[in-house]
Amino acid sequence: MSKPDRWYLDLDIDHNAIDEAVVSAVAGCDSADAERKLDVALMAFVWGRWQDTKDPADWARTLRALDRLGCLRDLLDDTGSLP
Repeated sequence: MSKPDRWYLDLDIDHNAIDEAVVSAVAGCDSADAERKLDVALMAFVWGRWQDTKDPADWARTLRALDRLGCLRDLLDDTGSLP
């Protein structure tokens, strides 16, 4: 796992909060461009896979995708998890 991904693993975020962020990102991508829709779809897939495997790499990939989509900062603010 790359060093940046390890940073995401150090964040103290409840999986239910990530569930809500993923659902919100999916719901908010109706008018998004094709690239953003693809990013959201891939993130939702990886998060769904994490639900089955609990693979730390999928956890980190989901948070990285939320970060890339501009949703992670809000999630961290909402959960009080800013490092």
